Amino acid sequence: MRGSSGVADYAAAKGGIIAFTRNAASEFSPNNIQVNCISPVAQTRMTDALVAYRQQQSNPPAGSLTRGGFVEPEATTPAFVFFASRDSDLITGQILALHR
Repeated sequence: MRGSSGVADYAAAKGGIIAFTRNAASEFSPNNIQVNCISPVAQTRMTDALVAYRQQQSNPPAGSLTRGGFVEPEATTPAFVFFASRDSDLITGQILALHR
């Protein structure tokens, strides 16, 4: 959602998920079906490899990922619980970005 050097393929895929979410929300709202997206910047094997690669570079790109900005996967649970609850009944087509 904010872009980063060296991961254009991942950014394009994430952009596709966001567009799919918004389109599905529009398509299914007449049937009272909400569609939302949770987009965490979570620490994973993929981000560990990206951080390690960037640390090996002599001049890492501005805005590069660092371990300090990640959300632990377990910390995303409340977002999923919220979207599964009645409290989110009027929310659809939204992208909830989780990051530190």
